[in-house]
Amino acid sequence: MRLPRETIKAAGDAYADRCNDVSVQVPFGTPCARLEGGAYTGRGNLSANTCDIGGLPEHIPMVNRRYVVDEVYGVVDIFMGFTGLDRTRNDTATPDSHLFRVVDGKIRYIHTASACFVDGCGMNGTGPPLNTLGRRGVSFSG
Repeated sequence: MRLPRETIKAAGDAYADRCNDVSVQVPFGTPCARLEGGAYTGRGNLSANTCDIGGLPEHIPMVNRRYVVDEVYGVVDIFMGFTGLDRTRNDTATPDSHLFRVVDGKIRYIHTASACFVDGCGMNGTGPPLNTLGRRGVSFSG
């Protein structure tokens, strides 16, 4: 069944909005495969795979969103700024792409690609530790 553009876009927006507001409910489907930042959830028992694994950022605004929506495939790619992803520029929105496949109104596949300012986004020893950046309220769970 072909979903309306607004439904597909709303599913992706819920995921991005959740990163700044933990009360937002994300419509994750099952099974779901998530390839994000080197983490992949699509292994093992396909009927039990889930994208709702925790580990989503908290208090992180996803800004300057631009959308490509394909209603035939039920896909939205959101090009955005992921604030704080690169630890060397914690208050700068890092260029990021989140691609979502939506089936029956639920997110079933997630794939991300980010363009960091330094190798490893400063999380591999190339940037300051997260707790010394002086930004209040920023935390990554998981």
